[in-house]
Amino acid sequence: MKQVNIICEDAGASEYYIEVSSDGQTFTRIAEEQDGISYNYKNDTMILDEMVNARYIRINGTSRNTEYGYSIRDIAVYGKSIDTKPDGTTPDTSTPDTSTPDETTTPKPTTAKPKATTKKVTKKASLKRTKIAKKVTKKFRSKKVKLTFKKVMGAKKYTVQVSKSKKFKKVLYKKTVKKIKVTLSSKKLKNKKKLYVRVKAVGAKKWSKVVKIKVKK
Repeated sequence: MKQVNIICEDAGASEYYIEVSSDGQTFTRIAEEQDGISYNYKNDTMILDEMVNARYIRINGTSRNTEYGYSIRDIAVYGKSIDTKPDGTTPDTSTPDTSTPDETTTPKPTTAKPKATTKKVTKKASLKRTKIAKKVTKKFRSKKVKLTFKKVMGAKKYTVQVSKSKKFKKVLYKKTVKKIKVTLSSKKLKNKKKLYVRVKAVGAKKWSKVVKIKVKK
């Protein structure tokens, strides 16, 4: 402790001394007052010469200010020297409210920003290009063509196209098949001198190489 404030009621001490203790049994005198003013609710402040550590404190009056005894109302102990009012209270050092009654503060609405979600996209592997396995032949007057091509891993169906043009400007015949050995049959294939065929797995990007159908008499 560094400062002690004492407030008495109507009866107080003009002379007194202060004792402190750490165990409540053995007390040591740390200060004394010869001209105390602590009566009629006046504040008597005593600033110690040095900091004192203690758990208990007591006031011993040796001379009264009035004909009555000692009536202590309040004892305040501070760890440092501070300014106090005559009634023992400390000045209000808080920041005054300078806002007027008309001033209102409207809170800004807050909008929670949704978290960005990342969707994992699994890229489907592209089907490979097939290849017509054997030479393709047909008779001039026949409407049938036998065709064999290589199987593509993952493919379930294949598209077969026949055209009179090597660049397939116009498709003469088209068919979707499941097997890799098929027989194409159409009247459109009959009596044609030049025919070309190509195959592609359904879902693949590229066609097989164009193969010319050898037409026999």
